[in-house]
Amino acid sequence: MIYGIYGRLLCVIILFFSFPFLYRQIGKGFRVEKLYQALEKGPLVRAGITVDEMKSLLEQDFIYLGQGTQCYVFEGKDQKTVLKLFRFEQTQNSLYQFIRTRLRHKLPREGYALQKEKLLSACTVAGNLASEETALIGLHLVREGDLDCTFQLPLLCKQKINLGHYCFALQKKAAPFSCLYNEPARLSCRLESLKELVKKRAFKGIANRDSELERNFGFIGDQAVEIDFGSYALVNEEEAGLDAARFANRIETWVKKHCLH
Repeated sequence: MIYGIYGRLLCVIILFFSFPFLYRQIGKGFRVEKLYQALEKGPLVRAGITVDEMKSLLEQDFIYLGQGTQCYVFEGKDQKTVLKLFRFEQTQNSLYQFIRTRLRHKLPREGYALQKEKLLSACTVAGNLASEETALIGLHLVREGDLDCTFQLPLLCKQKINLGHYCFALQKKAAPFSCLYNEPARLSCRLESLKELVKKRAFKGIANRDSELERNFGFIGDQAVEIDFGSYALVNEEEAGLDAARFANRIETWVKKHCLH
């Protein structure tokens, strides 16, 4: 009898402490409080879109797809538009940092202010210099008024959020890098477009500190685009050349690894 009571009590305690984790897992991690607040003032970087055009795009519902390190990703009902709400990863407790640095051999997670500064700097570079290469339709980094939008979230929830308060990007929807496996007839053309994109970016003095291929790139038709620009940085000519060479080597390595010519 006593063991039964203790067993039930133990179950209740486990459920109580695991509920936040389970809720985040079922909800796929989306939390409004983790969104970056838009700046109160600063240079406007819209990547060529007007406020009215942005409002028009935001009239449609956006469906939650998942989260990356820097953003929550949504797809518009038109199936042509992707919305990225920029988010931050909080600096974790000392135990987490120990596991991250000593056991997983990763760098310590940066604080909120530094994360935001780097991300908004990367967005500004993309918006001002590489909107074509990144398939950017529009950027919102500085508050300009109300921008209401309705989101379809996990657990069949709908939520209206005033995006005027937050940082976000609108991009054209691109096919993922994995499409290279499925359409061999278009492979050569797409790889050439990818190489040209890297050269064009380097010519503009832009480097991407994140050198992953499959996560960073996609294709609109046969045109390569860099869908993840969150690690963009302006660099000198030498650094840009080295960055382009690094990406070119990764492309060649990928081709050899998958026996594609």
